[in-house]
Amino acid sequence: MRKRIFLLIIILLLIQSAVCFADYPAFTLKLSPSFNLPMGERSEAFGMGGGGNLTGNVNMPFLPPFLLGVDLGYSFTPMKIPADVKSAELFSLSFISLGGVLGLNFELLPWLFLGFYGKGGYFYTFFNDDPSTGGGVFS
Repeated sequence: MRKRIFLLIIILLLIQSAVCFADYPAFTLKLSPSFNLPMGERSEAFGMGGGGNLTGNVNMPFLPPFLLGVDLGYSFTPMKIPADVKSAELFSLSFISLGGVLGLNFELLPWLFLGFYGKGGYFYTFFNDDPSTGGGVFS
């Protein structure tokens, strides 16, 4: 019985979304700036940094609440090595990321959307003073 109710709710949300998303744009572009503030017991090793993400999403015309996208990001973080010495050398790290986005958008009101998103991809990190020391990881 619970499965049927859950399935009915999903079907109703999809039908409601198909009606509400009739005039929703097929492609959206989002720029998200960021400000990084170090916190915690080793925060003295890091300085304030910043960056941003550029995300492009394509809404699925055959399933209106679903979207696919690409995310490109950059972040800059200054740091001191070693952190406990006053005359420590200053370095900075750069993080470059590229990933895919999968999500759901629901229009609650004409001016209010509820969205669920998941991202995954690859990032590459390097010291700005010596870019040959970098490495990357899938996340």
